[in-house]
Amino acid sequence: MPRDPVMFVMAPGGDLPAFSEHLGAAYLRAVLRGAGIGAGQYLPPAPPTLPDFATLLRAQRPAIVGFTVYETNLYLSRILARIVREVLPETAVLVGGPNATFSPEETLELLGADGVVRGAGETLIVPLAERILARGRTGLAERLADLPNLVLASPGGPRATAITQLSSFPEGLASLDDLPSPYQLGLVASPRLGYLTARGCDQHCTFCSFAAVSGHRIAFHSVERVLDDLEALAARFGGGARPPRVQLYDDAFTIRPGRARRICEGILDRGLRLELTAMTRADRVDADLLRLMRRAGFTGLCFGLESGSPRVLRAIGKVRAPETRVDPELARERGFLDSVRAAVAAAREAGMDVETSVIRGLPGETAEDWRATTEFVGSLGLEACADNILSLMPGTPLHRSRRRFGLDARRDPASQAWVTTHAHAVGSWPPVPGSSLFQRNWREGQALADALCGRVPEGPGSGAAVVVAHGLGPTPAFAGWLSQVLALGGLLLVLDSPEEEAPRWAAALARASVPYGACRLLRPAEEGGYRLELLGGAGAHRVTLLDRWDRDQALAPLSLDAAGACRMTVGLASAPGFHPAPLGEPGDVPFLGPGLQVADACRWRPGPPRCRHLRAVHVFADGAVRPCWHGPRLGTLGDPWTALLAAADRHSCPLATEGNGATLAALDLASQMAWLFPPRRGPGPSPNASDNPGADHGIHE
Repeated sequence: MPRDPVMFVMAPGGDLPAFSEHLGAAYLRAVLRGAGIGAGQYLPPAPPTLPDFATLLRAQRPAIVGFTVYETNLYLSRILARIVREVLPETAVLVGGPNATFSPEETLELLGADGVVRGAGETLIVPLAERILARGRTGLAERLADLPNLVLASPGGPRATAITQLSSFPEGLASLDDLPSPYQLGLVASPRLGYLTARGCDQHCTFCSFAAVSGHRIAFHSVERVLDDLEALAARFGGGARPPRVQLYDDAFTIRPGRARRICEGILDRGLRLELTAMTRADRVDADLLRLMRRAGFTGLCFGLESGSPRVLRAIGKVRAPETRVDPELARERGFLDSVRAAVAAAREAGMDVETSVIRGLPGETAEDWRATTEFVGSLGLEACADNILSLMPGTPLHRSRRRFGLDARRDPASQAWVTTHAHAVGSWPPVPGSSLFQRNWREGQALADALCGRVPEGPGSGAAVVVAHGLGPTPAFAGWLSQVLALGGLLLVLDSPEEEAPRWAAALARASVPYGACRLLRPAEEGGYRLELLGGAGAHRVTLLDRWDRDQALAPLSLDAAGACRMTVGLASAPGFHPAPLGEPGDVPFLGPGLQVADACRWRPGPPRCRHLRAVHVFADGAVRPCWHGPRLGTLGDPWTALLAAADRHSCPLATEGNGATLAALDLASQMAWLFPPRRGPGPSPNASDNPGADHGIHE
């Protein structure tokens, strides 16, 4: 395959556990193709290690690598940009996205980039690429000085070019339809990329960075262009038993109800089979439009509520500007709440799954206001609600007036995470009914149980998806080893680490550029026994570890508290003393209780052990690296991953117990039964994750 000179990277982060396509990059690739410049999106089939990424860079040797950066993926983007700089010092690193637009100098410095592009980049990307491809990185600040909306690295410090228009609508185009379509050009790897029928938002919510980046205006694709693009999606990804699921990422799809109606009518006229979801405002729909949307293939809607308090709605400009002097009784805000109630009922009546979204920590919000929100959401009878905590973003009106409301935000010097300080302890406020926080905590509990039990993907993967550290501290040696063996976005579980060690871990992992997605510290609980509490996550999950058989503990049910934190028991099947008795008697398998998770269950399972497909390792204080809690020593801390793989492939498991397979073959399945009944997933838009199973080279063209 020819090597494209331009590579776009959207690193994992937040709700995106893997590399994903990005809408902005898809449009940039389409524009570059029109100019005869090849560009690909980095979409590896499995999370790579940093050495894997370096190897791919050496093979592909792109002249330009462009990163899309949000706060959620800033940490991993920084690490990948550093690898680009080390491996390909002549390659130019460019950055786009909200961070580049609102914090250009900081973003330039944090990624060590050559330049950041502020606002939409479609009219800039071709001259940028042509000049870089012609003469490389040399003297970029001088050679690009005449192009607008850039901040460039130079020997004298960041150099900003002229600012014309910082908007999501590319300057110099008559309409969005002037942009080439990545959908019609076949550049899209998955329908999960989603679609935008319009860019921007003309509302004035003070907390919203999307409205701010669009300049509070909307640019629309024509109805015909929307239908042509959706038809291309249906043609490429349809044909199965279920229509392709496509999320519309418009800030409010029905912001112009008449236009939304024409799109739905066009979908029906063309006979397009798509499963569509969208976000919108409840005061821009009616029952007739919702019924039409359902007939056109819409199965889920999310209505932005933000707050159930009229006073808070006024403070954030959801309906009227905060400084409005008329309507002191907040009649417009009360009417908005009525429209939410009516829209939810009508959408459900039309047959759609419905959720709403709220934000805690808004300006002037009190615990009483939050109580009003929880009561209002509860009265809607929904099964799901996106329960968000305010993140105060630069560039928004609220960020500029933050101190008036007791708010602030800063970048943590150790982890480089963006931290918002709220006026109240909003994290302790009770969740709304159907809270997404509950679901997130529950998923985190499931991930914890799976990691402790060794249930990780057994498919292709070149690094550890999970590393469990036993009694280790945040030393440079351990962190440096992790940076080489942990797959990008992998999970680090640290047992027996004091709570006060969290800042040291964050600093050590950042210094060593460990590409972790989550680091969770676990410590013994005060009431005795080897009971662990998960720290550093959203929920305080409690785990009891059994290294000897205890029927009462084993049959203790899995329980969830109101915040979604789990209380579970994990039996260490590989422990020498873990022998449920009587082992060989049919009909007496005492550990099928729904609360027991079983680690290292392959001790009794017929067939090869999981460690033949090594994706999880345990590292102990003496430096031993093992495939499970009590498994054979595969190597020593510091050994390369290839050596550990070779050791796992040739070892014979000394823990296997002959003759138990017939009685206990179902153990491994039974240990997972507690996770077969999760809380119902909300109907709203799903994360923009991407799958690309055919791209073994890691670049999608």
